[in-house]
Amino acid sequence: MKKGLVFSSAILATMALASCSSNEVFDGGDGSQASSGQVIEIAVENAGSGLESRSGRPLYSSEAAQDIDNVKVVIVDASGKVAAEEMIENWMTSDKVIAYDDASGHGRKIRIELTGDDKIADGDYTVYAIGYSGDTSYKVGTESLHGFLNSVTKGSSKDLKDLALINQNTNRAQAEEIFAGSTTLNVVNKKFSQGVTLHRQVAGIFTYVKNIPYIFNKDGVVGTKLQLVAAKTNLNLILGNYYGMTLSNNGNQDASKEPNKLMNVVNGTADRGGVEKVVYTIDLNDWFTKLKDVNNDGILDRYEYKQDESGKLVEDKGDGKQIWKNPLRGEGQDQPAAATFVKGSAFGGEFIIPFQQVSGTVTFQLRMVNAAENQVLRTWSISLPDDDLIKSSILQWWNGTAWTYQENITESKSNYSVLRNHLYGVGTKDSADPDTDGKNPDPETPTPDVDDPQDLNTKQDIMLQVNDNWEVIHKMEVE
Repeated sequence: MKKGLVFSSAILATMALASCSSNEVFDGGDGSQASSGQVIEIAVENAGSGLESRSGRPLYSSEAAQDIDNVKVVIVDASGKVAAEEMIENWMTSDKVIAYDDASGHGRKIRIELTGDDKIADGDYTVYAIGYSGDTSYKVGTESLHGFLNSVTKGSSKDLKDLALINQNTNRAQAEEIFAGSTTLNVVNKKFSQGVTLHRQVAGIFTYVKNIPYIFNKDGVVGTKLQLVAAKTNLNLILGNYYGMTLSNNGNQDASKEPNKLMNVVNGTADRGGVEKVVYTIDLNDWFTKLKDVNNDGILDRYEYKQDESGKLVEDKGDGKQIWKNPLRGEGQDQPAAATFVKGSAFGGEFIIPFQQVSGTVTFQLRMVNAAENQVLRTWSISLPDDDLIKSSILQWWNGTAWTYQENITESKSNYSVLRNHLYGVGTKDSADPDTDGKNPDPETPTPDVDDPQDLNTKQDIMLQVNDNWEVIHKMEVE
């Protein structure tokens, strides 16, 4: 699949780790192994930094970042009992977790040495690791994910294989980021040194558009909102069917580098039923102080208009004449903002639980609706470029009780599955705020391949683009 940057967060998480309570936690910056001979290294790998990654964290661009709170590590023996476990808290602030940058990637990591009574005997084990936010809305049954993981203690039989999470987000079409991974472990002579790779378990989608049409129907009802509609919504998430690899080439657009070989995984489950689930709504009144088209070019005005010397209507860019606004700056446009956007654009994004294609239905559609959201004034289908489609490949999904593998899957540009750790983006936005200080002015014109909204005025369909760090970032289009 073609890779290109498209949305925030791609956080790919590569975590290697260890356990401890009485165990010694050390940074291991020199790559040395602990004297006990039992070491697990956790490395959360990403190709950038910047955005928050907790349950409420917004999706503002395709840059990689991480801001998780907790990492739970569990080592399970062949009988299914927990042989060792560790909860690592304050991942972003602990001085035991260090930044790294090497040939495999860069991000944050920690090493933990198993010592004393926490050392494990020779034999075969499975190591699980889950990285999540402290205020996560995921539950295991009726228990919070954090509460459940805290109850996974040494000697218990709470195996984490194919752990089912229930998404408790208020809008069930949305989700939050979570990372997980596992690896097998063979201990000989009571020694081992092992890493675990964690990957994002959800997908993401964003819409970044410009030249937004000024649309009204025969009765004068004006379109005031853009809605991203999905063909399907899964309610729950399965943590399982991991692949133990680092994705060092994620998001790399260097043609000389081979892309990572990836798996096509749909780990969402519990279909909500029906179709046309609104993932997010972009209220244009949040982006424009007035919705109007003075010069009758069919596009929402960015500025007030005035007549030039020849009598032609031109944009008036004098003080106080700007109609477009960046809602992340609040009412005062000179205030700092978490993200900058091209003037005249609008943006929306969310994390979502993966789902399989729905036969005969476009996977994503963008709609212009009226204020009451009961009239659709215009639609755009959102499609994938040919290079991003699954072609004669294996698709893996959770069927409710087990993983299903189907070979020779071929999907179409408008009818495709939404895959784990894939980012689907309309438009290009590599960074939330290029200067990362929240004060960078919103650009007047787009920067191709960096900060370039999709033009909505010329097409009826939108093309997606898929990126990685995220495993893949899909650049989608409106056609």
